[in-house]
Amino acid sequence: MILIPRKAGVLISLLALILSLALSFVYFSKETYVYLSKLEQKFSQVRQIYRNISQLEQEGKQLEKIRASVYAIQGAYAKDGIEPERLKERLEEFLSGKILLTDYIIITSSVSEPIHFKKVPITYTLIIRGTE
Repeated sequence: MILIPRKAGVLISLLALILSLALSFVYFSKETYVYLSKLEQKFSQVRQIYRNISQLEQEGKQLEKIRASVYAIQGAYAKDGIEPERLKERLEEFLSGKILLTDYIIITSSVSEPIHFKKVPITYTLIIRGTE
């Protein structure tokens, strides 16, 4: 066993205590900095999401105004007797949305059978109700 003088032992223990406290403070500071930087990132994400939500709310209000103005416009009503080939062309034109927003389309024919196998000219009546 090695004997150390009392003053040297106290000095070594004080140095160990000071070194331990200093390293603990450095470690605590580093971990606190890392924690705060992660917390700051989370806060910035929350702020960004809040901005996006408020922007989407504004866009939703604008879309609601546009929707209300579209529904306030008088609708277009068309009733026309046309041939099958022309009916197909008109339906493609209306369903593509190039002309107007369509609320509903009603098609009636001059023949009461759902499927007509005879080569008889059929006149279709096309009724379109939509907004301009």
